[in-house]
Amino acid sequence: MKNKGNTKKVLIGLSRTIPFVVIIIITIFLLTSKEDLTVEKLLNYTPKSIPLAILFLLLMYAFKSLSFVFPISLLMITSGTIFSTPMAIIINTIGTAISLSVPYWIGRFSGREFADNLIAKYEKLKTLDTLQKDNDFFFSYIARIVGMLPCDAVSMYMGSICISYPKYILGGVLGFMSRIVATTFIGSNITDPTSPTFIISCVANIVLAIFSIFIYKKMLKKTKKQNNINTLKKDSSI
Repeated sequence: MKNKGNTKKVLIGLSRTIPFVVIIIITIFLLTSKEDLTVEKLLNYTPKSIPLAILFLLLMYAFKSLSFVFPISLLMITSGTIFSTPMAIIINTIGTAISLSVPYWIGRFSGREFADNLIAKYEKLKTLDTLQKDNDFFFSYIARIVGMLPCDAVSMYMGSICISYPKYILGGVLGFMSRIVATTFIGSNITDPTSPTFIISCVANIVLAIFSIFIYKKMLKKTKKQNNINTLKKDSSI
């Protein structure tokens, strides 16, 4: 009888563990697949169970931050398609926080030299140097408003220069909020592309993109001005 009880416990444990293992395998498969990842493909692989669907999407957010292969908006739209809008916004906010955290801690453990390597690889990151003052929250917030910069590379950069994590994650998530809400609404109304909500959400995303370009150009101008000042100072000291 004791053996039967132990066997039953093992089977129950396996039945609870297998779904999680399957989700992880599916997530890795999707991220390593050579085919382009689409909302339709994500919907096909998302479990029907609400808890498992949430777990799947959050895992996708975590692995996405390590892959650099597809935009975060795909996950936001998928979440908006599956869940109610308020719930999808909550899931997408948590997912965004996860997606920002993973590369941050990779950069944090890699050190300052890693930041220099990132700047050498992603020239756009140079524009962040002029913004880095004493306010880590604003620094993180404005970096996310500027959608022109590579998201995961920015996260690694900020981790490697050791800015405050609480201020980093709060500023980063708030910087993403307008995009999270607008993109989630697109997913919630994707089956009715002629609806006012869908159209307004698309327009909002376009406006956000234009705004980010404007901010990015202002940052470039400031960077160029600062570089000129540094060059003049260097020349005058010679």
